[in-house]
Amino acid sequence: MAKQAQSTAANPILDSLIPAADRRYAGDNVCMGQRGSLLVVVIDTAQNFGASASGKTQIVASTRGNAEIHTPHGTIKLGVNCYKTL
Repeated sequence: MAKQAQSTAANPILDSLIPAADRRYAGDNVCMGQRGSLLVVVIDTAQNFGASASGKTQIVASTRGNAEIHTPHGTIKLGVNCYKTL
């Protein structure tokens, strides 16, 4: 997974879900980390990455395809598209 620039602002909710050292970013506004065998995915619903190609929706978060995630139980793939209808 490609790392996305992290915000310098403290976010206690995100910190409680995924420690900063364990966070990985995929695409736009998709933060994830592992807690034991669980994959925790966090999306900030207040974000806006502009209109989709069709112009019918507003992109909130996307992995821009499938992100490969290496876990203790094997490699998995995750694809996320989160949007609002305009």
